[in-house]
Amino acid sequence: MNAIDYFPYIGAGINTVILFWFAVMVLIKKIPATSPASWSMWMILDGLLTGASYFTAPTELLWILPAAWTLGALVVTIACVFRGKFSWGWRETLCAVLAGVAAYFWQTVNAEAGVVAGAIAITIAGIPLFTDMWKCPNRGLLLPALVTCVACVLFIVSTYGSFVGVFLPATSFVYNAILAVFLLRKK
Repeated sequence: MNAIDYFPYIGAGINTVILFWFAVMVLIKKIPATSPASWSMWMILDGLLTGASYFTAPTELLWILPAAWTLGALVVTIACVFRGKFSWGWRETLCAVLAGVAAYFWQTVNAEAGVVAGAIAITIAGIPLFTDMWKCPNRGLLLPALVTCVACVLFIVSTYGSFVGVFLPATSFVYNAILAVFLLRKK
């Protein structure tokens, strides 16, 4: 095995560890809770995306990053619900409907289109968190956003240029890089 073959494991591992760290920091009140609505939508969509990625290329490790995100989103959702307040308004409903449309498209076409639609759906599901961070940056989310960018780069490098292998981590990289910029700005 080449060193590059370990990149998916490293990317998924560091993403899981940082999301668990974030959940613990929320639980012990070192970091304020963020949008449980976005995290819960991510948990569900990432679980579906794990399946689509696995069925697209079962012998490759394209599924391991969304699997790590699913596990991480589960623990962060629990922490944010426990320490924050769960609110659901018009923007969460709109995002859930749009994510649902993308998920429906994904389930009715094929697994490859599913990965693309799934990546779009998880980006849409992140809009409530995105808007919250624009209004009031929570710098505690900066490290998870940056680590997710690193994990995405590791996946992009290890996929050898396959469209399906690059689309999801590239989309997530862009989302998290913009989120990091939002988090670095002053309130």
